[in-house]
Amino acid sequence: MGKNVPNFHIVKKLETQSAKRKTMMITVVYFLFGCTWIVVTDFVARSVSGENVEAFMFSVTKGIIYVCITAVLIYGLVYSALRKLMNSELRLTESEALFHTIFDQSPIGVAIIQDIPGKMTNKVFSRINPMFGQITGRDETELKATEWDAITHPEDLGKARDLFEKLKLGEIERYTLENRCMKPDGSINWVEQTVTPLNIYDNSTACSYLALVRDIHERKTTLDTLREVERSKSVLLSNLPGMAYRCKYDPEWTMLFVSEGCFSLTGYTPKMLIGNRNLSFKELIVPRYRDYLEEEWKKALVEKKQFQAEYEILTAEGQTKWVLEMGQIIFDENNLVEALEGILIDITARKEQERMLKYFGVHDPLTGLYNRRHLEELLGAYELTGDKVNRALAVLRFKKLNSLSLAYGYQFSENLLRELASSLSVLTGKSCRLFQVSFERMAFYITGYDKTEYLSEFCGRIRNLREIESVLELTGCGIGVLELDEWDCDAAEAIKNASIAAEQTVNGEGSGSCFFTEDLRGKVIRGARIKAILLEAAFTENDDTLYLEYQPLLDLKTNKIAGLEALARLRDEKLGVISPAEFIPLAEEMQLILPLGQKIIRLAFGLMNRLEKSGYGDVQVNVNISGIQLIQEDFTDGLIRMAQKSEVNLKNLVLEITESVLSDNYEAVNERLGRIKTFGVRVAIDDFGTGYSSLARARELNADYLKIDKCFVDNLLTLSSDETIVGDIISMAHRMGHCVVAEGVEDERQYQYLKEHGCDYIQGYYFSRALAPEKVMELIKGVNSLTVAKIREVSRKREQPLSERF
Repeated sequence: MGKNVPNFHIVKKLETQSAKRKTMMITVVYFLFGCTWIVVTDFVARSVSGENVEAFMFSVTKGIIYVCITAVLIYGLVYSALRKLMNSELRLTESEALFHTIFDQSPIGVAIIQDIPGKMTNKVFSRINPMFGQITGRDETELKATEWDAITHPEDLGKARDLFEKLKLGEIERYTLENRCMKPDGSINWVEQTVTPLNIYDNSTACSYLALVRDIHERKTTLDTLREVERSKSVLLSNLPGMAYRCKYDPEWTMLFVSEGCFSLTGYTPKMLIGNRNLSFKELIVPRYRDYLEEEWKKALVEKKQFQAEYEILTAEGQTKWVLEMGQIIFDENNLVEALEGILIDITARKEQERMLKYFGVHDPLTGLYNRRHLEELLGAYELTGDKVNRALAVLRFKKLNSLSLAYGYQFSENLLRELASSLSVLTGKSCRLFQVSFERMAFYITGYDKTEYLSEFCGRIRNLREIESVLELTGCGIGVLELDEWDCDAAEAIKNASIAAEQTVNGEGSGSCFFTEDLRGKVIRGARIKAILLEAAFTENDDTLYLEYQPLLDLKTNKIAGLEALARLRDEKLGVISPAEFIPLAEEMQLILPLGQKIIRLAFGLMNRLEKSGYGDVQVNVNISGIQLIQEDFTDGLIRMAQKSEVNLKNLVLEITESVLSDNYEAVNERLGRIKTFGVRVAIDDFGTGYSSLARARELNADYLKIDKCFVDNLLTLSSDETIVGDIISMAHRMGHCVVAEGVEDERQYQYLKEHGCDYIQGYYFSRALAPEKVMELIKGVNSLTVAKIREVSRKREQPLSERF
């Protein structure tokens, strides 16, 4: 579109020379023509008139002089005219060149638009400059084939058309509009266009308009960004749980700007603080923080770092609020402090939460007493002081509290604890503090006492508190005392040891209170060792610390071994063999009954498999199970899976449960036993006669065997045949379809009585104590292969246990 600009100085010189040449040619022609004309006309006139030669020459001379004069005049006039004409053309050329230069090099887009009458939207481009093409993203050819409306964003088209229509109708002289221009690649460019009529005098019927277009995309983007920043700032300031500020660095912190959040934070409007109009910001600060804040700002100034501090302010309502201030120092070009800027955030809720967390970190939420954590901190801190005073822990254990919760609800138990805490607090003082160490335990931390007798007296004072005397009895309170200086133990162990002493009183081994002693310490150590053994035995597959011994059941009709009761044993290198009476309660406490029970069943299945392969498949194996095992939903399915894996016949398995298990939920347990029996498993009720069911429900029991408790068998040695009820139990059990096993048979007289009264099986030391698997296999082989004559011979060796006579 651009054109070369000529050198107008050279052009002007050339045009001048050309004008002179053309004028000279015209003048010479005129001169020659004029002279010729005068000579010819005068010669003709002389010939006609007969004038003399002198007159003729005079006339010719006069004419030539005239021609010369007029030629000079003509030269000047023609030259002047040609010069003006050429200057006009030169100026026109200059103007055109200047127009092209400005048009092509203009920093804004310029376009001449023609609007065809009768077609309002057909605004076509007749001429455009390069910048217009650059702004719209199209070249001249594309634009001349495109209408103006086609490059305008649809959302801006309506307004652009309305303004253009008003311009056409003469309602406005021009218009300026910011709108979006659509580029060929689909991108958008913001432009500012000014449109005005263009008066061109030609014969065209189309109206022309001049459009000036400026690229404002960067400006619009910047403005949009600024608006978004301003909007975000406004949203932030309006939702800020506090206020933003700008203030002077003076003693009063004179405010120059305060955001609207000031009112909700302080109760004062921004106007009241700006310029210290009603009060200064310093007056809002709680006095004890003012000097501290001044020092912190000075540090920030010296170190040129951000300022941050938490402090309290006074609101217009007289309340105090916690605020977090984060600010910075603004320096001018001379590195002098110009102002302070920052924000204040309301952190009252957070501070309250911190206070509550701190409180509940050392207090029990139910009773408000100090908790176990705080007690342990105190005990640990004492070791660092180096003080030497007598110290003791008195732990109160409320054994029945859980039972009360189940019977009357936790609200009832919680109210009891609050009452206990309130009443026991009267015994506290500087040297005696009360702690809630667990739901069922409280502890007194006593310091500075003289003698041990004081501790006994103190326990008596607890027992004699009339306000809670009945509550202490109701909750089953036991008191355990530990003198800390006598035992080298940490805080946690001290609390545990005092709790152990309290347990002794609860279990009836103390008279109201019990001191932790060396004997109790031994029990604790032994108990801890057994617990460790149980854990290993429960979860280690090949561990042999848990093993089984088997006590035979002798069939009194055939004098052969009909069954074996599997009895769990626990052994340790240090403790030796541990009695079930000792480790079973600990297993229950540690909730290891289920994994230990499964291991016992697997071991029993191992012997069953061995018996069957040895030809003694008719010998049954009795396994004791607990109520916890029985009530498990998957117990039966798990039992079947283990039997299939061990390849044993469930018909040779007898499950023994104590009669006390039935007392918890007779119907559910009996139903579960019935389902187990459908798989061929047999059921024996152990310790029969000691539980609540007794003979009343014996007929309903899904059981095959009733095992008479040892206490009834023992009575056979002290009571006469008429006084004992063992025979009646045997007779009644038989009528109800149950077989009878007598436990604890240790004497010939017991054996004879049971045999005479039709007892089916006996079990006890009279026949055999519990034996290892190898020994019991030998015994079965020896006993079950005897003839009747041999059995009678052996039975006469009454001085030995029956199993040792073979």
